[in-house]
Amino acid sequence: MIIDEDKKRCGSVGIVTGYTEKGMVKVEIVKNPKYSDSKLSDVVKMLSTKADIFFSLRFSAEILQIPFDHLLTILGSINIVTPKDSKLPPSIDVGLNFMSRRENKIVPNLVRVNFLYDADKKKSNPFKFLEISYRGLEIAMEYKEKFPEIFKFIQQRHHRLVDQAKESSSKIDWDEPIHADNIYK
Repeated sequence: MIIDEDKKRCGSVGIVTGYTEKGMVKVEIVKNPKYSDSKLSDVVKMLSTKADIFFSLRFSAEILQIPFDHLLTILGSINIVTPKDSKLPPSIDVGLNFMSRRENKIVPNLVRVNFLYDADKKKSNPFKFLEISYRGLEIAMEYKEKFPEIFKFIQQRHHRLVDQAKESSSKIDWDEPIHADNIYK
């Protein structure tokens, strides 16, 4: 993972190819790496203990093969309104609840905020700088495998809400109620 001072290539994957005369590292950027081709366990073997490993959400989204903002949604609370004629409670939360954006809280063993760089920007929206633990990523992977229809619905919902906001030139209504009937069509 590349971290550079001009922040043009931060987060890119690269290979160290040598050193300059001034002692700087020469890095070759790897275009479009296929994270899904390597197993997460292979990455973890290179690191010390699983308990101490945290991954950026962007990297985790690549592993899960979903967009970053969809992963943010899944990690939070997703309340599904149930049909009134059912014997179920009025709503069911199907999110992983690793964090609560409304209450500004996180589950420390599963996610954390990395305040290492540019703390002022991160204080305004810290959830964009979340990192997910090895165990948290395992849970998200298992969740996606067991309930792919929820991930598919979240993707369709995001596209629909963004398109509606563009058409009406209004703000995106992320709080729009989600009805159970819309997920299992």
